[in-house]
Amino acid sequence: MINSLVTVELYRKSIYQSNISCSFIANNSLSNHSSINECIRTCVNAYYCHTAVYFKNENICSTFAEPCNKDSIKSSENTSATVICYKNDHQLIPTCSSTVDQETTSISNVETSSIQGVASTPATTTTTTTTTTKTITTTTATRTTTTTKTTTKTTTTTTVTATPPCSPQSRSTGVLLSITQPSSSNYPSYDCYAYTWVATGASAALSFFFRQDIGGWMLDDVNVYHGTTQVIINGGFEAGNLNAWNHFGSCAVNTGMAYSGRSDANTGDYYYYDPCTLYGDTISQTFSTVIGDIYIISFWLTNYWCCSLTEIANVTIT
Repeated sequence: MINSLVTVELYRKSIYQSNISCSFIANNSLSNHSSINECIRTCVNAYYCHTAVYFKNENICSTFAEPCNKDSIKSSENTSATVICYKNDHQLIPTCSSTVDQETTSISNVETSSIQGVASTPATTTTTTTTTTKTITTTTATRTTTTTKTTTKTTTTTTVTATPPCSPQSRSTGVLLSITQPSSSNYPSYDCYAYTWVATGASAALSFFFRQDIGGWMLDDVNVYHGTTQVIINGGFEAGNLNAWNHFGSCAVNTGMAYSGRSDANTGDYYYYDPCTLYGDTISQTFSTVIGDIYIISFWLTNYWCCSLTEIANVTIT
């Protein structure tokens, strides 16, 4: 209990970096919705405390035995942190008789963000716990104290990946989809296809081969995500052309191209329409990959004037 007037100096949006390696006392957990007064009381009631840092959002009060040194007060991005300078009547200043590596205590807020148009979900969470025991000898004007302190640090890493528009299938080979002579079509609706694929090289090429001797294949909204990073350019063909795509093949009649038509596209104003006959043609796009990492591939496909003569659709990644 504090029976006398306590005078402190407060430095908002700041943290304290002690110049004395053994001056750190403890990280004290405060009650939920605590105020800075609770941290002040914690420091006043601690025999050696001269300086404290109040972390409002985390309900933590870090205490130090070193008298408040203005040069050790540093501006912080943590706007909830406040340095408290308290004049302790005990005037006991620690001196370190042994060399101890200076310890930096940091408390940071974890923020989550969303990318417009991309749903994301936690995929992998890895937690690592490290326990370190240190013995510190502190000498003051009147006494020598040996303290053994055990510090446990836990680090959690979360990998976030994009959520595909439909349930993905795992593929270990380069063939994602192969359709020959389909018996039906959902035209004018599109079918969604999604796959997970592990990169085996420094780059990969996603290719679409189409042949339809009457009618044509319609492709839209091609996406390849590495985590939440889109690696395909012009996957919805909204540039109004095949920019970023390679187009090749032999067609007896017609070739594939970007077509305009909001009512025919899966989304947006454009889609890829391929009415190539007899031989077929291909569009492909190459992008950099990280060996061993997972990529999520998705696209929407339908065919116009289905189910007569020869109709082929092959989708590969190599």
